[in-house]
Amino acid sequence: MRRLFAMVFGGMLGAAAMFIAFKFHTIRTKEEWWDLTFVPKPQPALIDAYVDVREWNAAEWTKHPDLVKAMIKNGRGDMVRQSVTSNFLENVFGKPSSKSDDAETRESEDMSFDFPGLQRR
Repeated sequence: MRRLFAMVFGGMLGAAAMFIAFKFHTIRTKEEWWDLTFVPKPQPALIDAYVDVREWNAAEWTKHPDLVKAMIKNGRGDMVRQSVTSNFLENVFGKPSSKSDDAETRESEDMSFDFPGLQRR
């Protein structure tokens, strides 16, 4: 009886997952794994069932026009704009560095391994 229950439960869980994959775009936008956004698809399909858009740039967004249209139609166009803008600014100005990164950079600049007998002053 236990195995039958496990098999029925697994089948129902798989059917629910397929229903979600066909009907919704599952979008990961932040670092936390539980921070997912569900956007309804205009037509049932398995294309873009799960996408991780944290590192996407404008070129990547243009490869997924159906996803962009569905996001804009459902009021999530700000996520596309924010992703493209932040990646553009990081490419132009570089990623913001923390104080620990600066300290590591200074330590590595103080030591030169190119010429063992010479040290910077």
